[in-house]
Amino acid sequence: MKAAYVSAVIIIIVIAAFFFLSQSKQQQETYSVSPEGIVTYTNRLSAQFRVVSESMEGDTIVKRVEFESRGGAISGVLRIPKSTVALPAFVILPGATVPAGTNLEQDLNKLGFITLGLDQRGVGQTKAQPASIQEDFVAFLNSNEPAHHKMFYDALRAVDILEGLPEVNKDKIYTGGESMGARFAIMAAAVEPSVKGVLAISTSGFGFEQMQDRGQREFVRSIDPDNYITKLAGRPVIFIHGDEDPVIPIAMGRALFEKAQGPKEFMEVKAKGHGYGPQEMFPVISQKLEGWK
Repeated sequence: MKAAYVSAVIIIIVIAAFFFLSQSKQQQETYSVSPEGIVTYTNRLSAQFRVVSESMEGDTIVKRVEFESRGGAISGVLRIPKSTVALPAFVILPGATVPAGTNLEQDLNKLGFITLGLDQRGVGQTKAQPASIQEDFVAFLNSNEPAHHKMFYDALRAVDILEGLPEVNKDKIYTGGESMGARFAIMAAAVEPSVKGVLAISTSGFGFEQMQDRGQREFVRSIDPDNYITKLAGRPVIFIHGDEDPVIPIAMGRALFEKAQGPKEFMEVKAKGHGYGPQEMFPVISQKLEGWK
């Protein structure tokens, strides 16, 4: 009788241990790159952040925040317009070398959107370093996680943070950005179904589809919005591009736009600069984002 009891207890312990390990395995965050070159981070854990400082700008609460992301401390600016109801929100990724707190974020606040802009790796107050394309390519060939993929993850974590804020309308979370930042905004939205749309300013794909070297081709595909844009089918994408952009020619922007499945709009504005120009582009986003509120 005693032996039978002991056996039963052992069986229960084994079953419980198996169940616990199975659950832990299911909940473990994983990073992978598909054969098609699509980067995914599954089973992301709940997002935690800390407020570094807080101030008021008119009717907008401005918080400098920081969160951990793939071995780095990512800094950002969370801007929350005063409201009695939950508001739509954007994760905003500025262009290369540009810190958070951009004119785009401030103008989106004027339109009634919460924004979380990031200091991307190597920029502003973020305590995490980027890597060159060559360094990342070597890491990729050695089955290590490139910094460009980690920047992709940073954007996903920002989405997770917005989803956890009571001030945010969880059904109206978007990503947006300028230049390189818009590339990451497209990629993050492509693999995160909770993102409802993308605002892409002065951006394009790489246009390297005919690369001969297999390793280079697979790496570039993993960081190229050309490879992700079709996965946004059914969700709106708005492209805005200056007609005389000196950094990314408008023809390159249109080439990426053509790959999008829709709904989509390409807005060409009279502008000689690169990135978001408030004077030329604010009237456009004011009109086009009205249905996103």
